[in-house]
Amino acid sequence: MSTQSFRAVPFPKIENVVLRDLEPEESEKLKPVLQRAGFYLPLPHLASVIVAEYEGEIVGFGTAQLMCHGEPLFVYPEWRGTGLAGILADAVAAKLDGKPYICIAGNAFAEQICRERGMREVPGKVFVRD
Repeated sequence: MSTQSFRAVPFPKIENVVLRDLEPEESEKLKPVLQRAGFYLPLPHLASVIVAEYEGEIVGFGTAQLMCHGEPLFVYPEWRGTGLAGILADAVAAKLDGKPYICIAGNAFAEQICRERGMREVPGKVFVRD
C-alpha cells in the first residue's frame, strides 16, 4: 500500500526500538497485540502495518489501511418508514461478505440501524485529514 518502507529503521527517541514493516506472512505475530488492544487483524491487501519492536518483541504498531465503510446510506423522505433503510443496510452488509467495516452514524436512526445489525459502538472520535 505504501511507497515508503520502514524496514529496520532505528526509532529516533527510544533506544533499541526498531520500526519496520510487518510482512503479510507475519500477520499472526500481531494477533496477541491486537487482542490486547481490542482490535481485529487488518486485511493484508488493504493495510500496511508498521511495528515497533524491542528485542524482537512487538511493543506497538501503527496501521495505514483502507477501511470499508457501510455508509453513506440514504432514503428519500417519502420512502422513510417503509423498512427500505434496513433492507439497504442488510444489502450492504451482504455485499461486504463478512469483512469488517465501519459506519459513521450521523443521527439516532443511523445508530439504531447499526445496533440492529449487531454493530458495536466504539469509543473515541473520528478525525479527518483533508
